[in-house]
Amino acid sequence: MADIYLDRDASGANDGTSEADAYTSPTNAGVLAVTAGDTLHIAKGTADYTPSAEMVFTGTGSAVSPAMIVGYNTSFVIDGSRPVFDGASTRSMGFNLGTTQDYYHIYNIEWKNNTAHGITGSSSTDGCVLINCWAKDNGANGINGFRYFRFLQCISSGNAVGIKNGANAGYMGGLLVYDNSSNGVEVSTSIACFITDCVSYDNTGYGIRANHLTIMKNCVLHGNTDDNAYTLSNNALFDGCRITGSGAYGIDATATAKSTYVINSYIPAGGEALANTSGTVNGTIITFADKMTDLNDLAGTDTDGGYEDSTSDDYNIDSTASVYNGSIDVGDGVNFKYVTAGLVPTASGGGGGGGGGALIDGDLVQ
Repeated sequence: MADIYLDRDASGANDGTSEADAYTSPTNAGVLAVTAGDTLHIAKGTADYTPSAEMVFTGTGSAVSPAMIVGYNTSFVIDGSRPVFDGASTRSMGFNLGTTQDYYHIYNIEWKNNTAHGITGSSSTDGCVLINCWAKDNGANGINGFRYFRFLQCISSGNAVGIKNGANAGYMGGLLVYDNSSNGVEVSTSIACFITDCVSYDNTGYGIRANHLTIMKNCVLHGNTDDNAYTLSNNALFDGCRITGSGAYGIDATATAKSTYVINSYIPAGGEALANTSGTVNGTIITFADKMTDLNDLAGTDTDGGYEDSTSDDYNIDSTASVYNGSIDVGDGVNFKYVTAGLVPTASGGGGGGGGGALIDGDLVQ
């Protein structure tokens, strides 16, 4: 286990053994060999790092002893500063973790202006964690690849795709994904992914392309040029989300997507539509509210703007709204009613951006 130092402004022995004697080049073999139990300390420096070649790491971490890469300010103090690695539109990738560089934990780093990805793993790169990182203005994906990953409090902007995972399960929390020229977030085929407390907006594509067992909780999808959410596999779940201002559908369930569930999520009256392309089995979008949700508040149509009792409040526990598949007793003696709650798809797919009559009107989910 070793502490390794990188500082473009260091003037010591250039052997990476201390802050004073830090390596000055990001492509030094000692920098790229960080491995299990090592910590690579990177000072922000007085200017961006501009590697002379792609940074291909050669070591690997382990589940019990990850390889750590940590960004600091110019004094090697952690204050949220991010050392910046600038590809200058000539390098392919910022950090390349390849296929065997597992269990890298990376904190406080920024990658920009690479012709391909800001940082990349692969479909077999396991257990990597990114915290407080920013991928911006890269030619392909900001954050690319990885499986069994965690991306926390990261930003991805101005890339082609903001974040695209490689395979298998992962967790994304507290992300900000915006202004990417294609999709904001892409979840790969037939995997599980949990995405919470994230914002994906103003991407020129989908806000999120969801897949098998993707769970979106407490997220905001807004103003994406295509669908705010596009689900193309089974059992996607949206819980407590705000879905507004898409250029096409708020949520689009494809012909191969079975049972997309929407729970207690806000979609404005007249502002969004759902696509339901293949009847009641494939492409079905099921929406419901819990027993204490005022459906008018949920739909954005409440005249009193709150949850106090009034003639404009319509609680699910005694709702007169149309019911999907009847009331269902879940075992506690209380009948929950599955209602449209502002999401009304049509069998023909509805109308994009709020057209085609697929708006809030209390109809059954067909």
